[in-house]
Formats: sequence, C-alpha cells, structure tokens
Amino acid sequence: MNPCEYSALREATGHLSRLGLSLQTVIPVALPAESYPATRKNSSTGQREIQRDKNGKPLPAYAGKNPSFWKADGTPTQTSHRKAVDEAELLARIDIAERLGKPIGLAVIPSTDVVVIDFDRKNYPSQEACDREWLGLLDLYPELTQTRIERTPGGGVHIYVRPADGMASWRNAAGKRHCNFTTVPGGEHRGEVLAGTRVCVCAPTRNGAGAYELVNPDHAYSLVEVRALGAIGIYPRARATGSTTKPPQRQSRTTSTPPQGSASATPALAELIGSKARDVLAGGCPYRGSEGAAVDRSAQLTGFVKELYSWVNLLDAHGLRFSGSPDDLIQQAVAVLAIEDKADRVLATIDLDHCRHRDSDAALRRYQRLSSGSVGTPGSSGSPGSTGAPPAAAGQGKPTLQQALEELAAAGLSGSELSFRLERIAGDHDRGLRDVQGLYRELIQEQEASLDADDSLDQLEQLGGTVDLDVSSLIPPVLLEALEAIRRTAEFQHSTLLAVLLAGFSAALPLRSSIELDPSEDFSQPLTLWVLLLMPSGELKTPLLSRLLVQPWQQSVDGVVEQAHRRQMQEWELRKLDADNGAGPPAGPPPRMPQTLITEDLTVPGVEVHLEIHDKWANRSVCIWLDEAAATLRQMADPGRAGKDATLGGWLLSRYDGTGARGAKVDQSRERQYRSCRLAMVAGCQPEVYREITGDADQSGLSARFIVIEQLSVQQHFPTSCSDEDIRQAEALKQLLIRCYGALARQEQLQLRLTPEAFELFQAERAAMYQRKRASVSAAERSLANKAAGRIGRLAALFHLLWCLAERAEGPISLGNGLVGVEAMQRAIRFNRFLLDQTVGVRLTSAGNSELGALMLRLQRVAWEKKIPLSLSTLRRALSGKQRPESNEVLHALQVLQERGYGELEQMEYKGQPGWRYTATKPLLASS
Repeated sequence: MNPCEYSALREATGHLSRLGLSLQTVIPVALPAESYPATRKNSSTGQREIQRDKNGKPLPAYAGKNPSFWKADGTPTQTSHRKAVDEAELLARIDIAERLGKPIGLAVIPSTDVVVIDFDRKNYPSQEACDREWLGLLDLYPELTQTRIERTPGGGVHIYVRPADGMASWRNAAGKRHCNFTTVPGGEHRGEVLAGTRVCVCAPTRNGAGAYELVNPDHAYSLVEVRALGAIGIYPRARATGSTTKPPQRQSRTTSTPPQGSASATPALAELIGSKARDVLAGGCPYRGSEGAAVDRSAQLTGFVKELYSWVNLLDAHGLRFSGSPDDLIQQAVAVLAIEDKADRVLATIDLDHCRHRDSDAALRRYQRLSSGSVGTPGSSGSPGSTGAPPAAAGQGKPTLQQALEELAAAGLSGSELSFRLERIAGDHDRGLRDVQGLYRELIQEQEASLDADDSLDQLEQLGGTVDLDVSSLIPPVLLEALEAIRRTAEFQHSTLLAVLLAGFSAALPLRSSIELDPSEDFSQPLTLWVLLLMPSGELKTPLLSRLLVQPWQQSVDGVVEQAHRRQMQEWELRKLDADNGAGPPAGPPPRMPQTLITEDLTVPGVEVHLEIHDKWANRSVCIWLDEAAATLRQMADPGRAGKDATLGGWLLSRYDGTGARGAKVDQSRERQYRSCRLAMVAGCQPEVYREITGDADQSGLSARFIVIEQLSVQQHFPTSCSDEDIRQAEALKQLLIRCYGALARQEQLQLRLTPEAFELFQAERAAMYQRKRASVSAAERSLANKAAGRIGRLAALFHLLWCLAERAEGPISLGNGLVGVEAMQRAIRFNRFLLDQTVGVRLTSAGNSELGALMLRLQRVAWEKKIPLSLSTLRRALSGKQRPESNEVLHALQVLQERGYGELEQMEYKGQPGWRYTATKPLLASS
C-alpha cells in the first residue's frame, strides 16, 4: 500500500499553483528521533548539540509539519518555510518520494493576500464544540461555504480566504500582525490566523493520524474574498498587558553621576546604541534585511539585545560610565515588538557575555564625542537607576546631537543647505563646527558601509537560498548508481558530473541535430553545450574527463567514425579505379579521417580544418577540450575581438550557434568551406582567474554561453584495497557510456520538437525569465536571463536523450518519436535555474561588482573548508589574487559574516599583541 496518494498530490499541485498560492512539501510523518534528532548550535563551543526533552530523550527534527522532502538517495532534508518552490520542483519531489515509496505531502505558505483561519481542536472542550463553532460561522456568513475548507486529522479546520485589506486591520499599535484569534471580541483563544509566519499542511496530505480532507470538494480551488477578517467574525486575541518578561540575568553595574557643572556628560545607553537598535524601539524591523525576515520578531529582539550588550560589555571593559538600564530598554523592545509570549525563550539563547561590538575603536570614538560635550535632555545623564528611555522622549523633547545628525542624514541635503544645517546643529549643541562635520561624515560612512555589506550579503543569501536543488534527481537512477564508481574515491558534485556528461552527449550528435522550440518565431537551437569547470589546479579535472569522455569515446564515437571512413575509402577507391579506366569522372581527393575529440592544434586554422572535414565527410560534431582556458576566455571576453579577429577565443565565440563559414578570404590559403558546424566544448579555469576575466560587464556574453560549474575542492579517498565489486562498477560505468555515446554517433540526423504540454511549460518559463530580467537591478543577472530560453531548449533535448538512452539497459535503443515531453522540460528548467543562480553568484563576486561580497564569499569558503579557528592574518594570506585586501577590510567582512550567523569572531592574543580569529559555522552560497 502506498504511504500516500501521489497522483492526487500531483493534481492538487497543479490546481493550487494556478491559484497563485505559494507551496512547499512536507514529510508528513514524524521520523525517529534516534535517527534524525533535532540539533542546535551551542554558542559557547560552536558545536551542534542534540536537543533533548526533560527525560533526556532526543527531540525529533522531523515532526510531520516542517517543510522537508526526500533526496534521491533516500535521505530526508529540511528547507525554509519562507521559500516557495515552483510546480516543476514540487512534482519532481513527489516523483522521488513515489520511487522510494516514502510519504510526502503538500503545504501552503499563507500570506497577507491569502490567509488560513486555523481552528485548533485542542482549544475546545470537545470535538462537538469545535464543529459547532466553525459550522455556526458558516451559518452566519454563508459566502464561506464557497471557499476552500479542510478538516485536519486532529479534528481542526482550515478556512482559506482573501482579505481585501491585506490584513491591515490585524496589526497592533506597534505595527505587528496578530496571530491568535477568537470568534468573540475579548473571548477565548480558538486558533491561529496563518498569514506568512509558517506553512499550513493541506489536503490531500496524509499523516500518521489520517488525512487532510476537503470539506467542500466542489469549491476546493475557490478562494472567497472578504472585506476584513472582522467582517466574518474572526477577531485578534491579544495577550493581557499585565504580563512581564524576565530580563536576562546579569550582574548590574553601578555608575556615578558626574559632578555638578562638569564639562562632560554621561551618554545615555539609548543614545549610544546604533540606528538599527533604535529603529526597533521605534517599531521598525531592521535586522536581517532578507525577504520575510523583517516580520521575524525573534530576529529583531535578538539583534537588539546583542547590539545593546555589545555596548554594555565594551563600556564595562573600559570602566566608562553611561546612564540608563539595559533591562529597561529590553522591556521596552519586548513591548514594542509584542513578543511577550516567547521573549524569555529568545533571551535564553543569547550569550550576553560574548556580545561584542563590530568596531570597538569607532565605538569608543563615538562615546568620547558624545561625552565630551553632548547636551542631552534633563535627566538624561542620571545614575544607574534612571529609566533608560530615549532622551528625546523625556524632558522638553530636544533631540540629542546624534538624533539631529541622523535626521539630517535622512533628509539627504547637500551643498550650502547642508553646511547651514550643520552650523545650526553645532550651535544648538554647543559643539565646534569641525567636530560636528567630522561626526556627520563618520555617520554617513557607517550608514553606507552597513548598507553595502547588507546588500552584498542579501544578494548572496538570496542566491544561496535558491541553490537547494538535488541535482542527483535529474540523473537517471541507472546512471546515478554507475557514477558512484567515480565518487567512491573522488566526491565530485553531481552538477559537475552531469554537466560533463551533457556536453559529451551533445558532442556525439550529428551535424544536423537541433530542437524546434517555437515554430511561429522560427526559433530553433543546435544541440551543443559549452561547459566551463571552475576548479583549482590539482582537483582531478583531467582524470574525470578521461573517465567520462576520452576512454568511452575511443570505443564508441571514434569506432563509428572509423567504420564510416573505411566505407568512404572503399567507395573512393572504386571511383578512382573507374576514373583510371576512363569509365567515370575524376575521383577527387581521398576522404580524410575525421577527429571528434580535439585537444591539440587548437588554433583557428587547425579547428577550421576539422570543421571542413566533418562537414564534407563525417557529418559529426566536434568536441574541444581546453584544460586551461584562461587565455581563450580572455580573448572571448574582449568585445573588440569577438568574431572579428583571428584569435581563437573570438573566433570560437561566433560559432556558438553553429554558424558555418563560406566565401573567399583575403588570404586564399586560409579559405574554408563548410555549411554548418557543431562545436561542443569542455573547458577548465581557475575560479579567481575567471572572476577577474569576466568583470562586471561581460559585454561579449561569455558567461551566458557557458554552463558554469564551480567546485572549489574535491574530497578524495584512498582505499587500501580494490575489490572485484569496485572493478565491476568501474567497468559498468564505462560500458554504459560506450553504449550511450555509440547510439548517438550512429544517428545521421536528429530533429526534435516539443509536445504541446512541454511548449506551454517552456513559454511560461520564458515569461518568468523575462520578468526576472525586468525586476533585477543586477546587470549580471539581466544578461544571463536574456539567453536563458535557448539554453533551456538545448538542455531539454539533451535530458530527453539522456533518459531515453540510460534507462534502456539492453536491446536496441530508441530515441523516441522526436518529441520532447514535459518531464524533460521540467528537468531542463530546474537545472537551468540552478545554473543561472550559480553563474549569477560568480558574476556578483567578480571584479568590478561587489568587492565586499566577493571578499566575504572567499573568506567564508576558506574558513568553512578548514573548519578550525583561523587568525585574521592567516585568512588574509589564504586569499589569492594580485592584491590582497587590507586587514581592516578583512575584519569588516568577518564582522558582517558574524552578525548574520555565518561564524564566530573572537579576540585573541598572539606574541603579546591583540588580534582576531574567526571560525565558520555554516557555508555561504553552497553549491549542490
């Protein structure tokens, strides 16, 4: 018996996607905690520890409702509830679960456009009471009978509606959205309104307790719009205001009030904290600027407390005075965030003693400026027992110097108007003009540096969030198993293996091979791919190409070509014999032996000779292998040479679309005649060299033509014995590739086209790529999206061939009826998105783009690979390139990474000198 109705899940996926709902998958049953325990990082040790209940038993990581799915190898993996996946990815996950015989389910990600009213059975004394309430709601508001309603296995109910007010009526005074609801104003808690904070498992998912069932199947895919939730009797239930939050336990410090008439003032803690922390007190959500995190109240409170105690710890360490209570400020933040229900749990996760300021020197300079003459409001320079409220809110309401400068920065003034305002502020606060100008410049620089760092990391995190495709699911199971013969000793990424194989398949095809994508536009593509492997030296590129291309190629494609050449020679000899006997016309020159895999004489005249031979005698594609392609890539990247000068790179670039060469040349010795050409290519390059080559413009479209795969290291194993099974697996892989390459080489021509369903999916993806291009502000992303359609078509055709060939274990191989279906198109779209995001990541960290983003990525990769604490100087020395960044730039990048949870930055002492060391805790922009 199947653990779930896979066909019903596929049908629901299509209908819910067309409704515009964001979807995710869930593993709908709890997995054994012993095998899959929940873990959390220990802030002191940096190690992940198993979470246990009060009896010491491990807590499960998979409870049946968290977003998750099965990988092709049968292991479960979790994903983010904020990240929706497209229909193609959902269907692929369902396919994998069905093949494995594993349970899988669907979940809706609600939003302010479509919310789910979740009646919870546990909030009622009986099932009858729960049913009476929600059925009574339908009696009062009969329009709800025409919207999607589900019953949960636990007896609860989900009611889906579209609130016309965008949930504006459900925000509290601080601007935060309520979650809990009641059906009577001021009444009992009845459930939650899900509007973007978590996923909602939906029908037809089945868990261990039963199935999520549709109450009204006739309206399963209808969503009723309501003016507001209050208009259908759903009201927010707020917590009682009398509850208090226990502040973090920490020994309070005492400060003395400055002497009467002292020239210096004691800065208020509320005045010292940064703009993000003050934004929290004002009702904003500045921490973790990625999409969705702005509504994460836990992240706001965590960021606020860490900023607050970075100041407290710094001032304590230097014996400096301040006014205001950190506990009072935390209570104020908790109240503004309306997070009383879980504030204690959030605060318990923060190690106050280890909160450190990003730049202690800059912080001390700020303190000195504010304490040397800053005039606060009455009561702002009090004793430790003062309230800690922001000075502007007390006394006569006069803004502090810092607040005045921040308001000025927000106004965006310039020129004489800015000079006059600075002079006025200096007078109002009894400060020198030059001192105020220096403070203003420092403030602007800090804001710009913070924005630059946040923007750079946001872009990388957004890309990293999309790179969760299980590439192994795109490879036929028979081939995937065979490839383990390579991965047993060298753990190449599945994306690296797949890219090389697809390039090999494309190179084995005949000249007349293409796919028709849109007949109305006369839009067709040749079936050739160019693959670029970004890998450092010594990472086994050549052995990989030997096993996946060269060795099987010699016994398949070369054999077919040699056999055809022998036939041609026999026919030519007969014609020559007739000509010699006067029985026929001259036989002409003898046929030349073609080469299909070219690694030598890679010059323009040399390659043109090969293309002419293939066009005239062989009808084959040509595969070029460039082991170190830096020089050729530099020629390709020069738009002044691309396709015009006789450099190899520029000449190759113009042959991407299979353009032939006809007509006379000035130098007759260089004349070539060939109607068409098919050039497949596999090239290698150092990652940092490629980044320097492409820069931020890439005006020739170099990176848009290559499938770019980056793998910085290959984990190698060195077994001390080799079993018969190991030898059998290696030989099985070789024979499978010989069989596949040989079947393609025997084709005389191959003309493919899309089925109507695949064409519909292709056009939808073209539209999505167009919208992505229009929405992006990145020149790198726009240029790559421009050429995505053609590459998707090529990939779809090659995935069609890959699965047709590899899945047929024996007997004659059929390439189908020339139609490329939906499954091949889905695989192409998923792989193209993966490739596009990875290539955009490379481009974003190339020379001329985000230098800070590139620096953070390189530092994190070095630190993550080593997985041990590394000193700042060690990290700086590990960075390759012509010019290493300055130490302060490296420190700034590491501070930003620490703020966003990618590692821990600690102070250290080396040979009596203070320094820093950094430990990575998770990867940034990890590839599959």
